[in-house]
Amino acid sequence: MRFAVSILMSLLLSAGMLTGQPEHLRFGHLRNDHGLSQNSGRAIKQDRDGYIWIATESGLNRYDGKTFEIFRFIPGSSNCISNNYLNALETGKSKYVYIGTDGKGVDVYNIETGEMYNAGADDTLLNEGARFVYSLFERSDGSVLVGTGNGLYRIASGLRKMLPVIPPLNEGNLVFRSLCELSNGAILAASNKGVYLIQGEKKQPELLPGMPSNVYCLTENGFMKILAGTANGVLAFSISGSSVKADTGLFYQTALKGIRINDLLLDPGTELLWVATDDRGLYEISLKQKTIRNHHPELRIPQSLTTNKIKTLFLDKAGVLWIGTYFDGLHFLDTRRKKFGPSILQYGENFLTGITGVTADTSGNLWLGSLNGVYRFNLHTNQITHFREDPKGFSGPVNSFVTSLFTDSQGRLWIGTDGGLSLYEDGKFTCFLPDENRAGTISGYSVWGFSEDRLGRIWIATWDGGLSCYDNKTGAFTNYLPENSGISVRNINSVLCDNKDRVWAGTWERGLDMLDLKTGRWKNFSYNRNDSSGISHNIILSLFCDKNGDVWAGTFGGGLNRIDGNTLKIQRITQNEELADNSVQGIKEDHKGNLWVFTMHGISRINMSSHEIRNYNATDGLQGNEFSQNGSFFTQNGFLLASGPGGFNYFHPDSIFDSYYIPPLYISALTINNHPTDPFDTLMFKKRLADTDTLWLSWKQNSFTFSFTALHFAQPLRIQYACKLEGFDDDWVMLGNHPMIRYTGIPPGTYTLFYKATNCDGIWAGEPKKLTIFIHPPFWSTWWFILLASLFVVTVIILTIILRERALKVRNRILETKVEERTSEIKQQKEEILAQRDEIEAQRDMVLSQKEEISHIHSELTSSIRYALRIQEAMLPGLDLLEKCGLDYFLVFRPRDIVSGDFYWTAKLDNILVIAVADCTGHGVPGAFMSMLGIAFLKEIVQKEYITQPEVVLRKLRKEIVKSLKQREDPHQKDGMDIALCAINLDTLELQFAGANNPLYIVGSKPSAVSSEGPDCQLPTANCQLIELKGDKMPIGMHERMDNFCLHTHQLQKGDCVYLFSDGMADQFGGPMGKKLKYKAIKELLISAAWQPMERQKRITELAFDEWKGKLEQVDDVTLMGIRV
Repeated sequence: MRFAVSILMSLLLSAGMLTGQPEHLRFGHLRNDHGLSQNSGRAIKQDRDGYIWIATESGLNRYDGKTFEIFRFIPGSSNCISNNYLNALETGKSKYVYIGTDGKGVDVYNIETGEMYNAGADDTLLNEGARFVYSLFERSDGSVLVGTGNGLYRIASGLRKMLPVIPPLNEGNLVFRSLCELSNGAILAASNKGVYLIQGEKKQPELLPGMPSNVYCLTENGFMKILAGTANGVLAFSISGSSVKADTGLFYQTALKGIRINDLLLDPGTELLWVATDDRGLYEISLKQKTIRNHHPELRIPQSLTTNKIKTLFLDKAGVLWIGTYFDGLHFLDTRRKKFGPSILQYGENFLTGITGVTADTSGNLWLGSLNGVYRFNLHTNQITHFREDPKGFSGPVNSFVTSLFTDSQGRLWIGTDGGLSLYEDGKFTCFLPDENRAGTISGYSVWGFSEDRLGRIWIATWDGGLSCYDNKTGAFTNYLPENSGISVRNINSVLCDNKDRVWAGTWERGLDMLDLKTGRWKNFSYNRNDSSGISHNIILSLFCDKNGDVWAGTFGGGLNRIDGNTLKIQRITQNEELADNSVQGIKEDHKGNLWVFTMHGISRINMSSHEIRNYNATDGLQGNEFSQNGSFFTQNGFLLASGPGGFNYFHPDSIFDSYYIPPLYISALTINNHPTDPFDTLMFKKRLADTDTLWLSWKQNSFTFSFTALHFAQPLRIQYACKLEGFDDDWVMLGNHPMIRYTGIPPGTYTLFYKATNCDGIWAGEPKKLTIFIHPPFWSTWWFILLASLFVVTVIILTIILRERALKVRNRILETKVEERTSEIKQQKEEILAQRDEIEAQRDMVLSQKEEISHIHSELTSSIRYALRIQEAMLPGLDLLEKCGLDYFLVFRPRDIVSGDFYWTAKLDNILVIAVADCTGHGVPGAFMSMLGIAFLKEIVQKEYITQPEVVLRKLRKEIVKSLKQREDPHQKDGMDIALCAINLDTLELQFAGANNPLYIVGSKPSAVSSEGPDCQLPTANCQLIELKGDKMPIGMHERMDNFCLHTHQLQKGDCVYLFSDGMADQFGGPMGKKLKYKAIKELLISAAWQPMERQKRITELAFDEWKGKLEQVDDVTLMGIRV
């Protein structure tokens, strides 16, 4: 089987009621470990630029989606907040951020200049309670209402004083917790004494009758209709004039009764009312659908709320809901998120995850496969029925690991498992298992895909069982295996019947097989790395046929393949074309012709008209990034069901659309020559950095780094950035989600920096913004400096020419005088030269005469030497003796000069063949004389005295050489020769050898005997191929050592090769390093060539010697004789 799953299962059928299946919201979370100054989110606002401001118990935070900028009290500084403990914030439409402190009044921050000042902390007229600020509200006229611990105050636009609106109490405190502006411009102020109505500066504030004293928040829901959060739920009332009418008929009031409400937020775009409670989490109330949902911590739900204690709520301009908690930082939620539907079903106390195959039956039930059997979900009753594994196949699937589900045209449910096939029909299960003893059974246990052809036959993809076809009429299976059909392998992942009577089988390792049902012929499409027009991978996970009849094949690592239904031409779509991932688990087509591709890293939607690809992942609300094979299905109502390890999604394709929110985009930081700039530096920027459109730099400031920020907080990490420095960049530089670009060494000139960003859905937002950059050139590159410098250079050149002409005239007069003097001297020198010429010509004639005489002498000497060569050649024996003995041989004989100091010699006495190769002292003519002397003595010793023992021959030869050269009379006379001499008994092939300094080599006739004992082995063994018989270390001549020569005896075999040689070849310089050839290389050469004919060996040896010598001169006479017995 493809997977081994061992899970203990109960064989019971159980049913449970689904307790509502709304979408499980996924909240983002920001804490102090993300950079927040402290984990209490006491107030949240968004300024006019789009930044989020958070008031905490330990400082003020400004958030740009990636980083927090923290403002804290700094002792001794006037440009900081006056207290770290903060209660309230207000931004509104002005350039100010108003900060309510706990005991220091109101701090005001100017976002255009970066300046901070305080209103109220030093006002001696304010009572102590008024310095504790709990609520702030900016009115339409730009003034700000300040709710304090004792009284309501107003800060007029441009003033730095708090003016009383509702005076403080002399006894006790008048605490204002919430402020709200109504549609008619009136103000509601909730206090611990009730709710005040303020209808203008000329009218006195009125305390509304019947209002409780524990109102914590206010919001308007329709014209003059008010919702108030109290310690006992939500109070609803309307105001007409000064009268108040309570509304007790709202559907959600009962559900919230007895709960302290800390904040209310009405979202008109979604008609949702969000309710923050003190200890019951967050309530989501749909005013349109009249539903109530409570969001609270759920450990089993990923990204749920982490606390029930909610302090404040805020909805930013992009529809992101911000949730401030008492002790657990911030949560945030994109209320304009994609509607991908429920991702987790709750079944009893458990949540259904790890969903594999999915389908729907004709009754509208959803069927979900898992590792624990199959689940049926009734969409009308929210009832889940769980069918567990039944090995007998009567009450559930035959195996717990459900791999695929399929509903055929008759409404029957086919269940593929890793341990067999099950069929669910009319409330009964039937199982199908392989049986080798019965014909017509399915061929494999592990089932991985289904498809139905035009005749209603069910085609089944199996692992290790090939392709099976179930005939409804006969109830039998026809199996297609490599041994009985044209299918390529037994491991099939997926199967598809297209609209042209063809069956497609996606294999694990051999690509795609196609069976033409009309002709019965098979065709294979497999991956070829050298063919880009073929299929992109050999593992096919999913197959689909679109409405045009084209077949789509999803691969395991090769992306998507589109196979034209008519021409069978293949088009590849991979991550290079922006596909979410190259492993494709499923493919579906919606009613608009869009292709939905389910991968191991999200979903891709392909618009087949524009070919645009839009990708979605878990951050968009998917159950996860990975989807299951066979885990996608279109229901009858047009909804798409998609499953994976994290559960499933159930959505209509038309409900998925992109956000076109245009986030504010700014240059957030500028670094010049590695030095950060102050964004509020008025000397560098006409305005602050975020608003400036022109930048003036000197030529030295030619390296700079820009950082950008786009303020869309739904999924900030998905924002993409791009920029282009016109005049320097040829095209846009794509920065991805790293909003920083560095330019270095920019030449002086005028440039325009264009920059842009996407929103969180990847939509490029609006027109690019631009910044004009002027880089001034150095003064020496300015036009005026170049003009002045040019004039100066021209003037200098003119003056130089004038002065030079004057100097030349003076110099010419001096030269004329010198010329006359030199002319006289030259005439005298000419006469001397003519006399020297005559003398040189006479010497030349004498040299030519001597050259002719030397040439004549050289010619005569050369003739004499050549005559000596003829004499030497006449004395050298002919080699026809070897042929007469029936031996194959070769001879390499190369004198360095015309005549040679080397010689070879052969003689035959009865059945004994004597062979010698000698190297005489010197070369050329001296060596030749010595060689003739050696030849003469050898003839005398061997042929006349009839001596064939090699050691005796060498002893007598040495005696004759010493005697003839009178070396005993002159010990310093060292002339002589080195020699290798052997005698071969032609009948017994016994070889006797003696040598003076020179060895003899024998190469055996057995090719299998490869030397492992080294080239110096003395006896033939199974591991020795070349045998070296070494000569004695003394020459033929007078020497310090005058011992008898040793006799070596060796039994030759038929086909053995015997080699005798001088040292001329081994001492030859050459090769790439100009070194000696040496005997080791000669041994290797002879071993490698010994199996060749002797004439071929000669050519090989000569060629090797010539290649080694190259262009260098031959250093000595060379002789090498080879004989094969």
